[in-house]
Amino acid sequence: MTSQALLRSALVGCLLASATPAWAQMGDDWNTPNTDDRVLPSSPQNAAFELRIGKYLPEVDGGVEDGAFAQVFGNDDRYIIGFEVDWQFLRVGQFASLGAGFGLSYTKLGGSGIGETGEPTSEENTFSLYPMSLVGVLRVDFLARETPVPLVPYGKAGLGYAIWRVTDDRGVLHSEEGIVASDVSYGTHLALGLMFLLDPFDATAAVQIDENSGINNSYVFAEYTMRDLDGFDSSQMQVGDSSWIFGLALEM
Repeated sequence: MTSQALLRSALVGCLLASATPAWAQMGDDWNTPNTDDRVLPSSPQNAAFELRIGKYLPEVDGGVEDGAFAQVFGNDDRYIIGFEVDWQFLRVGQFASLGAGFGLSYTKLGGSGIGETGEPTSEENTFSLYPMSLVGVLRVDFLARETPVPLVPYGKAGLGYAIWRVTDDRGVLHSEEGIVASDVSYGTHLALGLMFLLDPFDATAAVQIDENSGINNSYVFAEYTMRDLDGFDSSQMQVGDSSWIFGLALEM
């Protein structure tokens, strides 16, 4: 073998030797999901907080068109705002979290009063409603924690309770029979939702926020809420509703 052939063989050997670890690393990277951009909580995670907004129309008339409630307050959806605080007391491995939540919301409807003849009056009536809930919450966050898919489906189930009243300029309305237009209604509260993790959009900022304030994750979410607030089919007024709720959620 000539000197040129020996030199060529040596160069090829060196190139192969240096390339083998690189190809091996590329193979490892290809077969291993890239989780560098996924943000995992570095501080303890024990709670969640939601800011919520959506449409709401109490089912007082029970589906009857132009019922007494609709005649005064109309039948258009109104907006409801609220919040929910969850205590995440149990971690189910890397699969999900289980918690207990309390929620409080508020909505108000305005309309013209109805006179003795059944005709609208110039008097303004206001229906105020404060729905509350005490629920168990299951958040299945396996995808967001262990894969690049930033989605967290969840479900809620528990009890609902609402304080309501109808007022005018003089205060809470009273009937001639002495019935006061103020009461409470209770029943079931169910919800299904999907959260979208925002942390991957700026992983560095998410880590800094976690270190500085203890906020592990931030989400936007959509939730279908079903409130059946009629006193479990008793004589209480049905002020429940089924509607879509949207908002911002933080885990801490």
